[in-house]
Amino acid sequence: QRWDPVFHANGIRYIAETGDGGLYGVSSVNRYGPEGSQFYPNAYHLAGSLVYLITGGSVPLVMTAMIMPLGGIYALSMAALVRECGGRAAFAGATAVVSAVAASGVYESISNGLLPFALSIAMTPLGPLAVLRFVRRPGADTAVVLSLVCAGMLAVHSSALFAIVLLSLPLLLHRWWRHRDRVWRDVKRLLLVAAPTMALTAPHLLGALDQASGAYGYRPWASDQPIWGALFNLVAFQHARPEPQLALTALVVIGLIGYRRLGELRWIGGAAVLFGVLWLLVASFGGVDWVAAISRPWWNDRPRIIALAVLPLCIIAGHGLALVYDRVRRRLRPRPAPMAAAAVAVLFGAGTLAFGVPGNVDTTARLYHNGPDDTRETLPVSEGEIKAMRVLAALAEPDERVMNDRNDGSVWMYALTGVKTVAAHYDENVPPKDAAYLEQHFREYRTDPEVRAAVRRLNIKHVFVGDGSRFPRVLPDPGVQGLENADFVRLIYRNEDARVYELVP
Repeated sequence: QRWDPVFHANGIRYIAETGDGGLYGVSSVNRYGPEGSQFYPNAYHLAGSLVYLITGGSVPLVMTAMIMPLGGIYALSMAALVRECGGRAAFAGATAVVSAVAASGVYESISNGLLPFALSIAMTPLGPLAVLRFVRRPGADTAVVLSLVCAGMLAVHSSALFAIVLLSLPLLLHRWWRHRDRVWRDVKRLLLVAAPTMALTAPHLLGALDQASGAYGYRPWASDQPIWGALFNLVAFQHARPEPQLALTALVVIGLIGYRRLGELRWIGGAAVLFGVLWLLVASFGGVDWVAAISRPWWNDRPRIIALAVLPLCIIAGHGLALVYDRVRRRLRPRPAPMAAAAVAVLFGAGTLAFGVPGNVDTTARLYHNGPDDTRETLPVSEGEIKAMRVLAALAEPDERVMNDRNDGSVWMYALTGVKTVAAHYDENVPPKDAAYLEQHFREYRTDPEVRAAVRRLNIKHVFVGDGSRFPRVLPDPGVQGLENADFVRLIYRNEDARVYELVP
């Protein structure tokens, strides 16, 4: 129920109901009117709309179902990258296990509601994998795969392409350091792939430029966390998680001690330094102009940056776990290898407190409320509000927009019932002109002709007033307060959490 998911939920339902799969469609539920909607990469929403249409499940259920496999996809992608770089099976398997346990990989992104970004992180390792496969064996098949990987990642989230490039850079530099004669040849071939890829993704690239130069302003978070605290968050695999994952920290140390045995994956150390420095800059100096500029693809957002920073650390920790396995196997000889694997699994499970499951459960659970102190009564969307939304859905006309408070659970109305509201997102940044005016002045309907004109333009016939807010200290919109005494609306439904009014002449 947090900030971003309502946008994605409304986008999924919009595509399913209208068939509009364009790059400006998903935002039109909240951004409409003469100002127009805004660009947003929509591969996540396209996939969600198909699941919604095929299964008939609710939009929140569809989104939860799409969340569930992300940890496994991330683990599989990481294992595939290790194998492509010549890592043995034990190393790849250990990396998969570590990746599935690490909170800062995908779980903390999920916790913050960054759902398309979490999907992109789960598949980011496939970028350098496709690059390496292409430069090793150039051909039409590997070129097409590389182009589609880049295009697909860009369609999931705009920052994903930047992540692929940055993660592939240490890989290529490592390759070119060992084979200096291949530099120009590789660059020429990569440029040949880049040209058709840019043509294929031109709508996304132009849309991203339009977004960057549009009215929706870039407001960096300007984090100023103490640098030692930021460093601890990184090496302890803990940002939003309740407690650190020090067992993974120990495995990183072991992996670094055995760094020479990484073989063709030694480049991952460069990636760890690159993303680690980016994390420290954003976490500790986020308000500095040039730091805000270089981190703009990730919205200067700490949960996004730390997810990138722990990716190479997961591979180093997986290497450390594989080295532990080697030591245990030597000690248990001549017993079979599965016995050594079982022993290491028990040790790892104990060291990570049941493979990190309890802490990761607490972390991801925050997606469904505002924090660990929230109770069911303070959720943005309550059971009573949902009941009232369903009552209103039976009354509302197809082309009607319901007047509502941007700060309560009613922004979920379209995703849950298909009834559009004046405000369909908690985000008040650059709202439609009519919505901005009504949220301040709607209760002046009798005395303000501009209010009545906006009501006619939006075809408002009902008003929904919910209970609670997205955050306990956020005040309701003034335009919908005090309606119980207004003579231009009539109360037609009420429960413990919500009221539904009908506009009267």
